[in-house]
Amino acid sequence: MIYIPNGAMSSGVVTNYNTQTTRRVEWIVGVDYGEDYDKVQQIVTDILAADKRILLKDPAPFIALRALDASSVNVVARVWVNSADYWGVYFDINKAIYATFNEKGINFPFPQLTVHQGKLIILRYMQKRESFTSVRLSRFIDEKLSGVIGKGISFILCRNLRPVRICLLSSPAHG
Repeated sequence: MIYIPNGAMSSGVVTNYNTQTTRRVEWIVGVDYGEDYDKVQQIVTDILAADKRILLKDPAPFIALRALDASSVNVVARVWVNSADYWGVYFDINKAIYATFNEKGINFPFPQLTVHQGKLIILRYMQKRESFTSVRLSRFIDEKLSGVIGKGISFILCRNLRPVRICLLSSPAHG
């Protein structure tokens, strides 16, 4: 017995991609605001050009700045491959982008939320990305902020990787 769902499936066109000789692969990669877009585009271009399974002509690979999102600049890359190579190319390029971006110092964004309440005091804790740890942050807070934290001021770590910001927010009651 075969069940056919209502809606788009029953009234629309169904394309069986297994019958197509080529398929388009798409990646959307988010990078930190402040990254050099031309550098990111060149790195992605080089990664795609190095994979011989990607069809480089007609149509050529497409790379563009897709969106300026809340926490990231999103870059889209689209290429065509033989259908049999689709999943291998998709997963291998994901891995190559991740490894190469880390190697070249291109940062992946982390979602951020800024909370404003009462007075805002911002301290910058400049620390290299490689050596930043929660232990170092705890030590910094103990040494530099010991008298402040106990007076009704809470803190939020705003992780932006460059620099790491510690935002101290005082509650209105402790103004």
